[in-house]
Amino acid sequence: DEHLGSSERLLWALHLLEGVGEVGVDDVGSRVPRSAAPVVVETSEVAPDSEVGASLGLDRLLAAMESMDMVESASTPAEIFIPQFDGSRLGDYLAIARTLRAAGLRVEVFLEAKAIGKQLKYADKKGHKVAVIAGEDEFAQGIWQVKNLQVRGDQANVPTADLAEHLKSLLTVR
Repeated sequence: DEHLGSSERLLWALHLLEGVGEVGVDDVGSRVPRSAAPVVVETSEVAPDSEVGASLGLDRLLAAMESMDMVESASTPAEIFIPQFDGSRLGDYLAIARTLRAAGLRVEVFLEAKAIGKQLKYADKKGHKVAVIAGEDEFAQGIWQVKNLQVRGDQANVPTADLAEHLKSLLTVR
């Protein structure tokens, strides 16, 4: 920057107010002090042990940038999306994903049990073609609800044993 001398560098640091011990989680899942305020400090004047920072992973940074429309949302190569309808059944969702992948299908499992509408909106935004959904009733019956995300109202209940073949035929028809 033309306004800074060659030995001066600026960095953003979190300035914690005295007595603040609470930590919150922001919209992209990063843990930050609730009363943290960003301040600009010159690194040459700050003792190394007086700085407080936060770590933000690249995936969270991209998610935040996408939510603020700062970057275009990326599409996915996975045709099949498995939303997590029931948080206690994550192992079952991962197991069916593993089975479908072994059959040559590309699958993404949503790893948080959020509202199903939000998950399907995410799937649509990412370009998934089919959602494979199961809640407690479907697990009890041994079926999966296969929902075509490209044709409104196109869905079928498919037994677990037939799921991979049904999805292959559905995806090759396109």
